[in-house]
Amino acid sequence: LEDYLGEAKWYMDAFLDRMPGGTEVIGGVTKWVIGCNWKFAAEQFCSDMYHAPFSHASPTIAALPDGVPPEFAKWPDKGVQFRAHKGGHGTGFFTGPDKFIPVEEREDRLLLGLIGPEAGRYYARESRESTRERLGDQRADKLNGAHMT
Repeated sequence: LEDYLGEAKWYMDAFLDRMPGGTEVIGGVTKWVIGCNWKFAAEQFCSDMYHAPFSHASPTIAALPDGVPPEFAKWPDKGVQFRAHKGGHGTGFFTGPDKFIPVEEREDRLLLGLIGPEAGRYYARESRESTRERLGDQRADKLNGAHMT
């Protein structure tokens, strides 16, 4: 598996290896058919961060914890794209801690909306120190809101 993933493993670990026990995938396989040229999916799933602030603004605002003003739903405006030299893997992610909330108080709004507040807070905040110890500051604090193929 590590040979297949190559350089992409470093980025995947930032999200899948945050907990000391790793991450368990539960459930079946999700498949879909997209009526388009094959290049469309490859480009979108590997390098499309520009649609997120427009397409996902409403659910992001809805996922904000009570008392957090809507202007905190402003998406990051800096990020990085990565493409592995072999294997066809790629990822894009926003960088840096949320500019409005100190990193130690930050809650990843995307996670709160996707996996629920309790799991999202644990993943984004409570596990941060153990993640820092295992994976370093860069992957614990600087990569967020990623997608990968």
